[in-house]
Amino acid sequence: MPGWNREVNQTTIDGVPVIWAEAPGPIRATLMFRVGRVDERLPWSGITHLVEHLALFQLGPRQTYEFNGAVTSNRTMFYATGQPADIVAFMAHVTAALSGLPFDRLDSEKSVLLAEASSRPVSPADLMFNLRFGARGNGLYRYKEFGLYHLTQPWVAAWAARGFSRDNAVLWMSAPPPADLHLALPAGQRMPEVPAIPIELRLPAYVKAPVGGAGVSMLAPRSTPLAMASSIASDRLLKRLRYDKGIAYSVGGGYFPIDSMQAHVSLWTDAQPGHAATVLNDTVQSVYAMGTAGPSAEELAEQAGNFERSLERDEAVLAWLDRTAVRILTGEPAQHPDELRAEMQAVTPATARDAMAQAVRSAIY
Repeated sequence: MPGWNREVNQTTIDGVPVIWAEAPGPIRATLMFRVGRVDERLPWSGITHLVEHLALFQLGPRQTYEFNGAVTSNRTMFYATGQPADIVAFMAHVTAALSGLPFDRLDSEKSVLLAEASSRPVSPADLMFNLRFGARGNGLYRYKEFGLYHLTQPWVAAWAARGFSRDNAVLWMSAPPPADLHLALPAGQRMPEVPAIPIELRLPAYVKAPVGGAGVSMLAPRSTPLAMASSIASDRLLKRLRYDKGIAYSVGGGYFPIDSMQAHVSLWTDAQPGHAATVLNDTVQSVYAMGTAGPSAEELAEQAGNFERSLERDEAVLAWLDRTAVRILTGEPAQHPDELRAEMQAVTPATARDAMAQAVRSAIY
């Protein structure tokens, strides 16, 4: 089939916004709700994860199509891959289950989730968010899902009614929606944004923790210059540590919009025994160099070119559909790929430098 024309189509089904664009292969579909971990509080954390598990339980371990669910910081997703009839059946099941959760499975699913959590290690991102935000919002990821020890049916049912309504949902698909697709969700309200409010700290700061590597966490206003600067800093650090010195394998992290105004920027790398201090020094140098000298014009042009080439890949349409769905849920205007390309082409070494310089002032290493 011809390549993606970079347009996203939008309609409404049963009161739910539905966006789609054609992509090769089986249909991919994701029903997304604006509710996640940031909406919880520590004593009843895990309640969204519990709703997601209960909603999918009756589908069993096997279907003729692939499906799953996930809870992130500010959204919950139910997704499937298959033929049109599969997508119709999956969405019918999920929407019906969310309005009538199988509470006879409540205690069993709590146990399943506790077992799942016991095998999940604390990640660098968990640590970074916890240090910055404490036991709230994105900082909750470092803690147990304490709600799984005591949540009752009325509490879970009320949370499902609040967070999983048609007014708090969006569906994206990699094909036109089938004529018999229905999304029987109750009316409700859009969950308000939870501002990312860090705890009061004297910054920049340094923390020692047994995490087997080194990294940096920063918070700054969202911007395309900052996104590009952080990506280039990551590329530089990977080249220095892995290819020049051979003392680390990978560099993780990146630019993550954390609310409508702010982005969390992080770099994280593993380290060979005995090289942690060198890895940390190089990480500090990478962000400080970006915040003082900035990137080169050639590095910025390479970033813009990489984005343009990425749009030619088959999976580009899926990533853009997901991005557009998130913007709809958070109340941001949809963006065309050409608009982002123009923003990237307008970034200069000076604007990228200044964006990173502001971020560095909030650094936790």
